[in-house]
Amino acid sequence: MKLTKCVIRQFGSLRNKSFDFGDGITLISGKNESGKSTLHTAITALLFGMEKGKGRAAASGVYRANLPWSEPDLYGGFVTWTRGEVKVTADRDFSRTPPQSRLIVEEPARVRQISPEEVPFPDGLSPYVFTNTLSFRQIGAATGDGLAADLQNHVMNLRSSGDERLNVRAAADSLKARRKALERRIDTAAEAEDASLDLTLRDLERRTLSEGGDYDRLKAEADARDARIRELTAERERTDRDLRQKEALLTNMGTTSREAIEDDLRRTGVLCEQMEIYERDYTGGRIGSGVLNVLSLVTVLVLLFSIFFLNRIIQSGTGLWPLIPLFAAALLAATFFVRLTRQADANAADEKNRQILTGMLSRYLPDYEAQGTLKEAGEMKVYLEKVVQLFDYLAEKRRVFEQDTEELVSLSASREAMNEALNEQLVRKVRREQWELELREAMARKEALKPVLKENERLRNEIAAIARAGAVLTVLAEDASANFGAPLTREASAIFSEITGGAYDGLEVSDSLELFALSAGRKIAPGALSAGAMEQLYFSFRLAVVRCLWPHEEMPLFFDDSFAMYDSERLDACLRWLHENYRGQVFLFTCQDREKKTLDRLGIPYDSFEL
Repeated sequence: MKLTKCVIRQFGSLRNKSFDFGDGITLISGKNESGKSTLHTAITALLFGMEKGKGRAAASGVYRANLPWSEPDLYGGFVTWTRGEVKVTADRDFSRTPPQSRLIVEEPARVRQISPEEVPFPDGLSPYVFTNTLSFRQIGAATGDGLAADLQNHVMNLRSSGDERLNVRAAADSLKARRKALERRIDTAAEAEDASLDLTLRDLERRTLSEGGDYDRLKAEADARDARIRELTAERERTDRDLRQKEALLTNMGTTSREAIEDDLRRTGVLCEQMEIYERDYTGGRIGSGVLNVLSLVTVLVLLFSIFFLNRIIQSGTGLWPLIPLFAAALLAATFFVRLTRQADANAADEKNRQILTGMLSRYLPDYEAQGTLKEAGEMKVYLEKVVQLFDYLAEKRRVFEQDTEELVSLSASREAMNEALNEQLVRKVRREQWELELREAMARKEALKPVLKENERLRNEIAAIARAGAVLTVLAEDASANFGAPLTREASAIFSEITGGAYDGLEVSDSLELFALSAGRKIAPGALSAGAMEQLYFSFRLAVVRCLWPHEEMPLFFDDSFAMYDSERLDACLRWLHENYRGQVFLFTCQDREKKTLDRLGIPYDSFEL
């Protein structure tokens, strides 16, 4: 099994990180709190998935500890590994409830998506086995029996007592009793109720969907229609009152015909123009009619005398000089006569206009004492223009009144049909809401059953695991030494002797899986060793367990600050052994530069990432 790629979208302090892994040793370094252990945890979670947990477990669990503070919807990532020609990608989204997984297998002949149960892990690999065999976290300063018992738990996933001894037969009997106790805790009534609720939910969902309707839309339309009817009714009443008032005003004014008003407006306009001309051209030199007649008679007499004398002078032949004054006097008299004639005509026309204006004013404004002046003509024109505007206003109001009446009649006619449809939709809505209420109650009950069903699932998974473990323990109990103990002892002894530089002859694994270091024919218990030697003992034993569990497949190893207690000599030995003897991937997580310096000094090739 070889890890090839890991992409972190969001996981703890890690964000938008991508790692491409090669063969051999990979060094992942960084300061404390830089995310090394977080990456280690993320790889485990992406490989096997991760549950949110509930209650106190949720508050202190791995899920909550690595939940991102920002953009929690990106919580997750993917990891890719290969086994021979098969490539597997596990993409996990931990932001969903429950977390979602997309698992893809690429085989030489096809690419397919698989379920979690179909993931092609090496035989016997589970989250617990991975975490406690392939994953080497720092054990710390623990010594003696407690440390030995902890290591035995990591290797066999069993612990029957608090010391370093492991009784396989007793463990098998304990598993059987545990299985019976778990079977009694399964709530079969809850499972039956859940199945019944599934049928109820499907039926309610079918009925709810079939009873769809448009009550809300129709109700909104009906409310809008009624509001429009009220608005139109009020508008028609206001318009009707306005029309009556304006029509009464026109009647009182004696102006019921628009055409007559427009004709008088045109005549008034002409009168204004003529009176303005008269005021401009003739008002300054106005002469009374009596005086005008006398002046006209005198002018005619002067003109006649001038003609008579001109004729006598011409006949006498006395010369043309006397004719000049007479000719001038005649011309002046003729001009003055024409002027007097025009003045007379203008006076007559102005008088007629004044009479017409006075008559119009008397007709429209009977109580007004008209003088027939130009100012009154202008005021009359403005008055008639306003009357024409009033006729226009009334015409527009009548048009709006008729339009509102038509719309009101149409809306009133559709009210009955719409109300019938609305009542029908109301019945359907009430029925649908009742079913939706039942649906929510059923869903709430089903949701309430989830913890029980989840517990049932957990119990069954634990029972299945116990059954598998029991079968393995049965085989181990029959011949632990021949089938597992001897090969394990040989493998672990060879590793221990090599990494200690021959300081120890090897180690011994008893039938009950007790560990002893061998030196000069003596068996030395772990508690009697130095801290460094004891950790080398456990290191050798766990590597031997990995090789015995997967003898035909190279598995990746993860060392998370596992060499913190090693001195330089022991660190050299362990890293040299991993480089020369282990063909699988080795991931070193460290907050120090000891491992890097050691690898460089020993000339061991490695890839590196710094967080």
